[in-house]
Amino acid sequence: MQLLQVQQSKITYLTAVRRPEGQLFLPFAAKKLTEHYHFGGVPRTMEQMQETPITFLHGVFNGTAIDKFEIYNDGVIVSGASNTRVFDAFLDDLFSWIGPELGLTEVPQLKHGRIYESAVVAELAINADKIAPWSKALRKLIGDKWEDAGRPKFEFEFSQLRFGPDPHERSFAPINFSLERRAGIPFDQNIYFSTAPLRTDDHVEALAALEKSLS
Repeated sequence: MQLLQVQQSKITYLTAVRRPEGQLFLPFAAKKLTEHYHFGGVPRTMEQMQETPITFLHGVFNGTAIDKFEIYNDGVIVSGASNTRVFDAFLDDLFSWIGPELGLTEVPQLKHGRIYESAVVAELAINADKIAPWSKALRKLIGDKWEDAGRPKFEFEFSQLRFGPDPHERSFAPINFSLERRAGIPFDQNIYFSTAPLRTDDHVEALAALEKSLS
């Protein structure tokens, strides 16, 4: 298993803050946040600062770009094309920084943890026929019926795998784990696009386990 690209990572951190000294002055906070993380796209009017979410675009943390940082009443979202380790470190830095700089503290009773999303491109040496061995006869039937209708012959092969929770079981369901052939690349190159509700490193570990079981 070879990781080729981290295409997108996202962390949703459900939390809330308070300011014991009184209400936060938003223009000052936006200016401080922009200076600290060098955001290029920032809210500049009071209307933008009172929107939900308040959005900051293309910042930098420890030399790595942050595509988007969004502030909600019940948490924040950070996203970009980097390992989630970067964004975990960014959030740790942010919530240690807002205390001395802005006088904000988290409300322990309203901290509900971090929710991860990962999207990667990887090369996997897997035998796709092992994913659904029962499908061989069905795939042949589909191919034969396609050809019987006067169309060019095709081999119908594995294209996509997806696992997910029942969305009715929880009010906030994680994204699906998915594996699919990378669009525009011949199947014999074994390049796949995958999503998971995991940290990037955990996502890579899951793909390695999948490759081992299907090699």
